Amino acid sequence: MKTLRLNGIFGFCMLMCLLLSGFASAGCIGQVTGTDYHCGSSIIESCIMDEDLVLDESLSTCFTIPHTANVIIDGNGHKIAGHTNAQYGINVDGSENVTIKNIVVDEFDIGIALRLLWQDAGHKIIGNTISNCRYGILTQELFLSPFKAPHCIIRDNVIKGKGFSTIPYEEFMVTRGIMGTMGNIIENNEISEYYYGIYSEGDNSISGNHLYNNDYAGIFSTPHFSFTNEDGIFDNHACGNRISDISFLPGEEGHEFSTNGDGNACTKTGNYQDASAVAPNKCQYTCSEPWPPSGGGGSISVPEFASFGLLAIIMLMAPGFADLIKKKERR
Repeated sequence: MKTLRLNGIFGFCMLMCLLLSGFASAGCIGQVTGTDYHCGSSIIESCIMDEDLVLDESLSTCFTIPHTANVIIDGNGHKIAGHTNAQYGINVDGSENVTIKNIVVDEFDIGIALRLLWQDAGHKIIGNTISNCRYGILTQELFLSPFKAPHCIIRDNVIKGKGFSTIPYEEFMVTRGIMGTMGNIIENNEISEYYYGIYSEGDNSISGNHLYNNDYAGIFSTPHFSFTNEDGIFDNHACGNRISDISFLPGEEGHEFSTNGDGNACTKTGNYQDASAVAPNKCQYTCSEPWPPSGGGGSISVPEFASFGLLAIIMLMAPGFADLIKKKERR
């Protein structure tokens, strides 16, 4: 009888373990194969994270997406954390049409890298939070050519650097919130605590961004090559940056001064003025005005992660909680 009882208990425990294993946390779960991708993995399919991940000290990159197309990495609000010597949070290497969204990336040299880009790469970096990285988001073309443009969308991200007071200044001078090669859409991002908030090499559409507390410039536009056009700079709120809110550095194209933008709010610029700005103002709107201005101008969009929703569900499922609410309603 004892043996039967013990076997029954053992069987019950095994059944519970099997049932609970279906609810166990993992890394980023592949939506086709069910593969559990952890830091150090090469991801070749769409996946959704269901836990925070910490990069081991022996590794330099959390996720690599190599030569793959049509992949979605959904952080689901979870975090990947690096370390002092970590290189890439997510390295998109020679791929096409990759979407990275809703992920928190902290303490890497480069938070998200879009490398070896071809024409119309089609990547989308949307609604992420990136902190304590030398480069928040980096775009890098396979080779420079007037016929090659990445056409990536970088939208609704919050990117915060380490700030110049936390690292040696010579290291801080090479930090960038977004490093944009040609042909990208960079919009509605919030960027602070970098040397350059957005560093653009021309032909980018830069709009609706909120840039503040950056040391050299909120937006630094420098079209390097004769085939590169000026950036379109519209409806940005660039205020409280130390040296310049918006700066234009002439390149080989020969333009010495840029007016290829409008609807921005700023105080100080370098070689730049909004098309409809009235002297002595450099931008259409001043930093002392409410933002966005009524009847037009840009907007500040910051992604929100609804962590309260899960907490509310758990509370409602707790024993007696629903009864307590009903009692209060009767009163």
